[in-house]
Amino acid sequence: MTVGSRMPIRSGFPLVALIAAYAVTVAPSPAQEAAMTAAPSPAGTYAAAVARIAAAAPEAMRRQHAPGMALALVDRRGTIAILTFGEADIEHHVPVTARTRFGIGSITKSMTTIALMQARDRGAFDPRAPVTRYLPWFSVHTRWRALTGRDLLTHTSGLPDGGIGFGQPYDVALLREASTGFAPGTRWSYSNLGFETLGAVLEAIDHRAWDTIVRDDVLARVGMTASAPDWTLDALRTAATGYLPRDDDRLTDPRRWDFFPVPLTEFSDPAGSVLATAGDMAKYARMLLDGSVAGDGTRLISPSSYALLTTAATTAGTGGVPALYERYAYGLAVRRFDGDRVIGHTGGTVAYTACMEADLDSGFAVVALTNAGDNADRPCPIVEYGLRSLRAAARGSAGPLFPAATDPAEVAHAARLAGTFRAASGATLTVVAPAGNRLALRVAGRLHSLLPVGGGIFFCGLQRYRDSGLRFVLDPHMHRARALVAAGVWYAAPGTAPGAAAAPRAWHAYAGHYRYAGAHPYDASLRIQLVNGALVVDDGTPLTPLGDGEFRLGEPWSPELLRFDTVIAGAAQRLRWNGVPLYRVTTP
Repeated sequence: MTVGSRMPIRSGFPLVALIAAYAVTVAPSPAQEAAMTAAPSPAGTYAAAVARIAAAAPEAMRRQHAPGMALALVDRRGTIAILTFGEADIEHHVPVTARTRFGIGSITKSMTTIALMQARDRGAFDPRAPVTRYLPWFSVHTRWRALTGRDLLTHTSGLPDGGIGFGQPYDVALLREASTGFAPGTRWSYSNLGFETLGAVLEAIDHRAWDTIVRDDVLARVGMTASAPDWTLDALRTAATGYLPRDDDRLTDPRRWDFFPVPLTEFSDPAGSVLATAGDMAKYARMLLDGSVAGDGTRLISPSSYALLTTAATTAGTGGVPALYERYAYGLAVRRFDGDRVIGHTGGTVAYTACMEADLDSGFAVVALTNAGDNADRPCPIVEYGLRSLRAAARGSAGPLFPAATDPAEVAHAARLAGTFRAASGATLTVVAPAGNRLALRVAGRLHSLLPVGGGIFFCGLQRYRDSGLRFVLDPHMHRARALVAAGVWYAAPGTAPGAAAAPRAWHAYAGHYRYAGAHPYDASLRIQLVNGALVVDDGTPLTPLGDGEFRLGEPWSPELLRFDTVIAGAAQRLRWNGVPLYRVTTP
């Protein structure tokens, strides 16, 4: 699962002196417009920095395939600027404005955490107590000690991530069919279900619904009057339309997206359902910078609870997760960025992506909200550029340039991946590096470009490879290929023996394409391939066998549990992912 995703799942600085409205034409569409609003100030300290950030944002949008974006630039004294770009609705050419709502995704987790810290401050919640103290009905298969609130708040519980989003508390009840992957506190593994469980804990403590608690005790106290805790049809009337690639179950050409509007759906989730404007997120980020004190002087949580929110409790690492997730506190990521201590979080839902980073040392924060759905990268590059630009302005320097765009077809060490790869059947695939820094597949004398999409996977326009692309199996040093996987076939690298590993006969029944049979078109799709004697998903993540049709998705300690059953005519008809049923479909 993607970190931050959910499918349905001190001393201050002077404010900027800027003109109240500023319009430009921006990429990626000539019809898109950007507007900028800012609070007036006689100093004008950050005017040039804000202008540079505004100039860089369209390029950041283009790289992310985001139709629209809103940015909030903040210091401890207040909002420096709100910048809006592009379109909230492509079909009707509705521009993003300061009043446009976006889903903030998993940034919601910090709000659920603040509500729990408020309960801690009044003695109603102990993070180190077992979850069952508050939820006697909570149950998950485990051979280790009972889970605590702290385990869930820091993503060290060993619970699976989740992702379908039936709704809390049913998602929490469904954990009775799941099992923890490791002893709590020993590893870091992101879990949306952990925060859904915390939402149920909060409700049990407070005897109010989670959304009511967050609306009244967090959003209202920060002054976030334009925000809503849930996706309701009414709340979504002022929200940007979210967009995804048209096809949710296959690779998309990284150079372009064929946008598909995400249908309206209702969604309430302690892990990620808050809708907010950039202006409201500016107030929230300022509160975090100010030690949990809102703009009107209201303190949300005690200093000791704020310390839990902002002090790293565990090492998350950077392998397979955004750089922001170096370490993790209670509901917030913590890291060093250019030497400064930064807290923040990313967010991703089916319709939106977001990134928030607050520099506790320099006193600046930047929040980016977009209507590019969860398939897109998180908009952290423009957030980090914004932080660097504002810090430079505070020092009186010009600041950095936004990193130049890279060629989407460029491949590092391309020549080391080239060669003729051979399958056990004798069939071959030839990959060439025609320009030194690009790759192409040679078929019948013609070259077909291979475009990197990450993780050793390449998009290819040939129909037979469009679904899952071509995947290089790299050596430990990530410079040379051991094999090439294409359409489920293992092709050994030049100079190595073709793969011919045998798999247990039962495993042949498990390969195939499975979907969740929900009403939403982007609920879940999972392809299982049998490659060189192993079961893997499209991105190459292996299935670790447990026996009797059960597998861990990834490492043996992974909390993600897959169970295949209902084998008919040699093919499993159902795959239960942490208890959620996905059914075999006839598409490849």
